[in-house]
Amino acid sequence: MEGLSLEEIRKELIERNAEALDVQEIRLKMLDLEQDVSKLIATLDDNQHSTQTIKKNITQESLALIKSLALLLH
Repeated sequence: MEGLSLEEIRKELIERNAEALDVQEIRLKMLDLEQDVSKLIATLDDNQHSTQTIKKNITQESLALIKSLALLLH
């Protein structure tokens, strides 16, 4: 940050904090989603037919999203 004006330093700090908050918010939402999915899986274990129906309805895009979000958590 050497050689930057105070205004430039302020903007830089605001951007860094905003990015950190965004990542933290995503992680919290992912934890909520993980809990919801865990509950759903537990429920589906009781009903095998529903499991097959859900597996058929999950699109490749949804699967890719789930994998990407899992990577963000780790």
